[in-house]
Amino acid sequence: MRYFLLSVFLLALIRVSGQSLQFFDSQNLPLNNGDTLIVTGSIQTSEMIAIVKVKNLTNNNLEVTCKKWQLSIVPGSTNVFCWANLCYPPNVNVSNSMIIPAGATVDDFSGHYYPNGNSGVSIVMYSFDVRGADSAWFYVKYDVGQGISDNQLNKLYKPFPNPASKEVLVSYSIINSKYSFIEIYDVLGNKQMVINLNGKQNFVQIPVYNLKNGLYFIQLRVDGRIIGTEKIIVNK
Repeated sequence: MRYFLLSVFLLALIRVSGQSLQFFDSQNLPLNNGDTLIVTGSIQTSEMIAIVKVKNLTNNNLEVTCKKWQLSIVPGSTNVFCWANLCYPPNVNVSNSMIIPAGATVDDFSGHYYPNGNSGVSIVMYSFDVRGADSAWFYVKYDVGQGISDNQLNKLYKPFPNPASKEVLVSYSIINSKYSFIEIYDVLGNKQMVINLNGKQNFVQIPVYNLKNGLYFIQLRVDGRIIGTEKIIVNK
């Protein structure tokens, strides 16, 4: 019931027509407004991807912005989306705009979901707003089944201090790993730093005095899988 009411509320905020755009899945099957695309995996899955193509049905070039609405999210999971030639950090819900030429179909959108060792169902709505015209939207259901994974034991802890001015202490736990490292991104998704990790249970001190003031994201990646994401604020 809560999911239904929230969906109704969100759709009330969107201009309801959707005649300018048409969606297609990765198999080129059409998706209508409000359709749900289901992507399945297990907690052993490192990344689940929803690929949707967007077609301009009009005879005019359209300026289109994508918005992410997280309706129901499994705790511990993370998700990002890509549009307009950029991929956005987990907390960014509104994309830059891009021009879709008249009659053209673009395959620039993708939704990326990282279970991080957590099972359950997450539902995300993606709306595409046409400047000066209508909107269209669809849902993606990321369904993660049960399983056994070392990702449940690998963990990234909250950084300290936060906000930080000179350096930040990041603690982590790694049970099994061939290679692991920590990545730092700015709010635009630009990678600022990569720190290779050694040891199964340890911590690392990361200098941040060379970073500009603002919000950044720390990710722990183990054997190619994103285990967790934390936020830090640099304030010098």
